[in-house]
Amino acid sequence: MRIKCLSRKECLGVLMIIIGALAIKNYTSLFFFELMHEIDVFEHQYISASIAFISFYMGIASFILTPKNELARTYLRAYHALVYAVLVYMLFQTRNTYYSRFEGDINGFYGHEIFDDEDSQMALNLTLIQLILLFSGMIIVVQAYMVYARVLNVLARRGGAQEAGTV
Repeated sequence: MRIKCLSRKECLGVLMIIIGALAIKNYTSLFFFELMHEIDVFEHQYISASIAFISFYMGIASFILTPKNELARTYLRAYHALVYAVLVYMLFQTRNTYYSRFEGDINGFYGHEIFDDEDSQMALNLTLIQLILLFSGMIIVVQAYMVYARVLNVLARRGGAQEAGTV
């Protein structure tokens, strides 16, 4: 019996589902704070929910939907790279405002009582954000490389067809 490895598309799908799970954890850990009147926290929750939805949608769709046309696959890869680039930018911006708003609480985490739940959750959320950014960056790089390889392949075929026509 042979063991079959996951394809690149399926590995990216699993990675997208992991990103969605991390974003849900990030959303729910912020949900229990008493800081809902803070617009920075609400914005951060909104971005986390958006990342979770899009990641689960694209992750599950990568197992179910497979376009047969090479051009459609290229457009889908470019779409994935673009969507994740926008979400990473938005998450990075909310992370910066979130961190600047609560920097004193997070940096002074070990300076006062170590079992302060809110401060430890804020530090955990920033760690989750960094993991989401790392995994999203991996998806962007792989998808952008696949689009780049496809464009080079098309250009090589057109160049070969033009050379064959001139002979």
